[in-house]
This record gives sequence, structure tokens and C-alpha cells, in this order.
Amino acid sequence: MPVQAEVGLLCTGRRYNYNALARNNEYFKPVFKEFAVVLRCDATGAAEPSECSYLEKIGTKYTTETSEHMSFSAGVYAEIQASVFGNMAKMGISAKTGYDWTKTSAVTMDKEESFQVKATAPPGKVLHIEQAVGQCGGNKAQTEMFRIRHTSGETGEVLSVRHERHLRNGEIHPVDDQREFN
Repeated sequence: MPVQAEVGLLCTGRRYNYNALARNNEYFKPVFKEFAVVLRCDATGAAEPSECSYLEKIGTKYTTETSEHMSFSAGVYAEIQASVFGNMAKMGISAKTGYDWTKTSAVTMDKEESFQVKATAPPGKVLHIEQAVGQCGGNKAQTEMFRIRHTSGETGEVLSVRHERHLRNGEIHPVDDQREFN
């Protein structure tokens, strides 16, 4: 009896023949970017707090090819989404961000949405807002997990770090895990 090739979906949403692609593992490996800087608000020389605004993006920015495939039907959309995040789940909990890719939220798996957000840096400090992100086959997952850091404007010393979950409705929830990240 002939051996059948395993057929499934890549991170890109394209069907593949596993035996044909076994040599090229790049299609199967999610890439984590750790924390991506979304805002750096510098109030180093300021006597008053400095307000800054930025465009916050939550959800997945799918490649053009993946989006085209997903538009065929709700079933295809669900199959591709499951493939992308099934591959990302193989990485487990990120040692750098603490984000658990085995429990990726529906907010992260949905298509990207953007929101205009304002943030304030205290006088003499620099506010850094960073987002936990991952990538699989060109599909960029922008999670709802953010790290908020304040550093000294003069020395660069980290003065405080906290983690938050930002929801699409504008709510912000503190994350209990306050461990240090390198």
C-alpha cells in the first residue's frame, strides 16, 4: 500500500504536502519578536507631564495571500486561523514576554484593528510602551499584552515596569505577573 503524503496548512494558510516541504522548515516555525516598541514618550527636560499619542494595533495582520484565502468562506477562514495559531501554540509560553501562545485570545486571532491612544510621561522620565508580538509565515499577531516601562530621562535606569492587557473597548487590565524580563 503506498504511503500517503500528509496534507495540511502552513502558517500562510496555503495547503502543503508535508513530504515535499520537509526539507524547508521555515514554513512551520513561528517567529517571536518578543516586545515591539509602540511608543517612546520622552519628558526628560519637561517640568510638566508630556502627553503623547500613538496608533495601537491589536489583532493579526494577515498577509495579502492569507487574507484572500480566508475570504472564500467562514470555514476556510476558521481553518486558516486554526493553522496559524496552532503553529504558534507549539512555542508555548514566551520566556521573554510571558505571553502564553497556547491560550491565544480571540482578540489576538481576529483581524487587526487600530485605535488612537494617548499616554502621559511624567516629568524627567521616558515612557516606553511595548507590545508582545509574534509572526508566522508573514502573518503578524499583535497581542493585547503590553509592557509599560518608565526610565530615568538622565540615566536610562528602569524605574518601574508593569504589564497590562489592553482590550478593544478601551479597557486596560493589570496583569499580575510582574517578573523581570531581559
